[in-house]
Amino acid sequence: HIPPELLDRLQTFSLFKNAPPVFLKLIAKRLKLIQFHPQEYILREGEPSKSMYWILRGTVGVTSADGEATSAELGPESFFGEIGIMFNRPRTATVVARTRVLLGVLTADALNEVLPDFPLIERLIRDEAQERLAMLEKKKRAGLASLSSLNRNNSSGKFSSNLSAVNASLAANTVTSFPDFLKSLPIFKSLPSSIIHELALDVELKKFNAFEYIFKKGDTGRDIFFIVDGEVEVVDPALDVPSILARLGPGKYFGEMAFLISLNENNSLETPHNSQRSADIRTVADTVLLVVTGDKLANICEKNPLIFNEIKKTAGERNQHNDFCIADKNSTVLSHPKLLKRIPVKALVDEEDSSEKSFPFNNICWNKISSEEGTTEMDPIEYSQHTPINHAQKVESVSPVSECHYTQSIFSSSGSSTSNTSIQSSNGNDKKRKSHSQLPLIKVNPTPPPINSISVGRFQRQPFHYMPIAKRLRLTNSNHSRRRSSVLTAGPLTDRIMLIVFSYLDLKTLMKVRRVCSRWAHLLAASPDLVRNLDLTLWNTAITDNVLLHITDFVGDRPQHIDISNCFHITDVGFSYMVNEIGIRGNLKSLKMKSAWKISSMAIMDLSFPSVGQHLEEINLTNCRNVNDDVFERLIGCPCDTDHQKQLHYKGPSRFPSLKPDNIYDDYFNSHNIGCANLKKMDLSYCKHMTDKSMAILAGRASDRIEELILTRCTTITDNGFHYWSLHQFPKLRKLVLKDCTFLSDNSIISIATSAPNLTYLDISFCCALTDSAIDFLCFCCKDLRYLNISFCGGAVSDISLISISRLQYLEILIIRSCLRVTREGIDRLLAGSGESLKLIDLAQCKNAHHYPFGGGPAEKWCPRSGSRSAFIKIEPFDRVIEIIL
Repeated sequence: HIPPELLDRLQTFSLFKNAPPVFLKLIAKRLKLIQFHPQEYILREGEPSKSMYWILRGTVGVTSADGEATSAELGPESFFGEIGIMFNRPRTATVVARTRVLLGVLTADALNEVLPDFPLIERLIRDEAQERLAMLEKKKRAGLASLSSLNRNNSSGKFSSNLSAVNASLAANTVTSFPDFLKSLPIFKSLPSSIIHELALDVELKKFNAFEYIFKKGDTGRDIFFIVDGEVEVVDPALDVPSILARLGPGKYFGEMAFLISLNENNSLETPHNSQRSADIRTVADTVLLVVTGDKLANICEKNPLIFNEIKKTAGERNQHNDFCIADKNSTVLSHPKLLKRIPVKALVDEEDSSEKSFPFNNICWNKISSEEGTTEMDPIEYSQHTPINHAQKVESVSPVSECHYTQSIFSSSGSSTSNTSIQSSNGNDKKRKSHSQLPLIKVNPTPPPINSISVGRFQRQPFHYMPIAKRLRLTNSNHSRRRSSVLTAGPLTDRIMLIVFSYLDLKTLMKVRRVCSRWAHLLAASPDLVRNLDLTLWNTAITDNVLLHITDFVGDRPQHIDISNCFHITDVGFSYMVNEIGIRGNLKSLKMKSAWKISSMAIMDLSFPSVGQHLEEINLTNCRNVNDDVFERLIGCPCDTDHQKQLHYKGPSRFPSLKPDNIYDDYFNSHNIGCANLKKMDLSYCKHMTDKSMAILAGRASDRIEELILTRCTTITDNGFHYWSLHQFPKLRKLVLKDCTFLSDNSIISIATSAPNLTYLDISFCCALTDSAIDFLCFCCKDLRYLNISFCGGAVSDISLISISRLQYLEILIIRSCLRVTREGIDRLLAGSGESLKLIDLAQCKNAHHYPFGGGPAEKWCPRSGSRSAFIKIEPFDRVIEIIL
């Protein structure tokens, strides 16, 4: 008996919102309910993965292995643990119960019993797992264990370990989901979830150290940066003393000036180009940024003009403020303080929480504007660890902030001898050094006090002295400098020479020699130029899942070309681990997996996830028994947005034929931009589950980018499939192989010739249903053909066909094996009319090629070279030498 409350709770999960009732019952039967107490460990990072968990009640925290950094908080209707069991990976994080938690535990074996009958739900879970795995890899590339840990004490000890409520929420949301962070910003709040999801997959996380320049004035680029953690300064270097125009904190963004300039003057979002940055941006503390590319943002603005108007409005306000600050930089009182008012960070994160008590310290700037008096206080605020704070005193977040007031106070307090100090004054005289040494060591950034001391007291105002960036850099370098390692010169040979030697060794030898010493192991693990091509065909019979896991751990994300052809022992376990480890972290461009029989269609679909297959250009699925139309559709890409296409994805449980699709998961199909966007070459030979539907998908979604297509012995593709081609153009298609597609007729060849006129390589051998008309039409449309194979086409090739082929002036190789209607007369006309590019003709098994028709008698014999079947003849008028295979 299954409690109805459990079924109702399962149906509240987003993945199961529209799932068939029979699926919920099958899951509920296999769920094991377990309760955990607060602070009790549920999972530990690095443990083997055996189950996934569904949160029915309570809250859990996703933390680091030591428990110090919290990555996310998950509540009811969430799940975790899917990465490990889907991709055979150890646990990627530690999960601790925050409150009393009731979990539904589903083992990997139980899940595998249910999911094969529900392919769409399995695809949803795998996509969610891949998305979370992609976020983990992005954080690793940025050098971050978790975003929540960004707000702990840094190594210098100058910043508080406490975090404001806004920043804590921001960090947690970002770790849980990039879409949640992006949607928390007002600029993106109006976007639908589909665009937010697509944008989240394309963003990059970058970390910058303190006092590091993100870009300088005059640099080219148009990406926009969103501050996740830390603080940056906007600097105008044009003045004698660099003018700090603004200071931006978490939730703010910059780079919009160059983005707007990159668009044309008519505010059109077409033909964008990179433009120059209008100011310097440098960090004040360790900073983490979320980078949105200009191309992606331009596409979003084109579909959502409100986003473009918001960016334009922000840029206009900042331009107006910057001009005002530069003009009045010697003034001590601003006459138009309203120009400095900016949207507070609270509005950028959570409109509902308008209480200033929840974010008293967020993005504190050097100056404070009093809205009641209309004046600007010039003294900055500094906090100490023992200074209590009064909630009654308001601290408004103002950004950007004028630099004119604190600049004058700095110079007046430090004397005229320091007025000319700048970034370039690192080699100043002793007098200037002395004047700097007399300055009190005041921190550049205000340091918030402990949270426990918030409720009482007042801010303590201290004299503020600006420390030049050059001196800040010197102090930072002196604190963190250390003696460089001498590993590069250890041993009789340098690392460069050793890497050259390693490049000539095969994979098996490399994995052996890494045990010689730690230095070699480090070189083999860290060099980006090794194992770019991962070819396992030499050991195909010995490659198992376990072996593949060890190989993947060794090569890391370096391989760009992978060949596992004929490795028939590999299953989903090893394959999914390999493609996710290399694809998400690396730059996978080609994958050859001929005769990989045991790899399921669902595992192959993992390649279609954007973070895995975004760089994939070539794939070989020859004789992969589980490749079908659904796999092809996922690889080609493009989200499904019609009811018919959604039903094509949903098969329904094979054991429950009475179930209907009911157009389930509309949001999923509208929010996932699946597919390998750069896929250009596909080999689908002997994939006998491919139907006309795949040809329709190819014509509608990839006709503008496909370059090579091999469909050898795909006998279930008929003329109807190629009829869809006639409705589109394939301008880049150069190579097409339809060998042994016995059911194709002249109609297919006419559709192909019409839609792909730029073909240079065509193989239609064993297409026995063709006639002379198809060859004639083909030669008329595809005049750039250089390779043509029409062997074993029965009655399709005759002397008339050879006359048509002679019009192909660029033809280099012609193969007409076993064409019984070909005689010497047709060959003579071919040789006389062909262009000077023709190099080879294969006449093997053409028994009438040595006789003239209608009783003309035998022709002159061509004598092949001894030991071969090739004869070479010289043809006038260009004295061409043509090889003829007899």
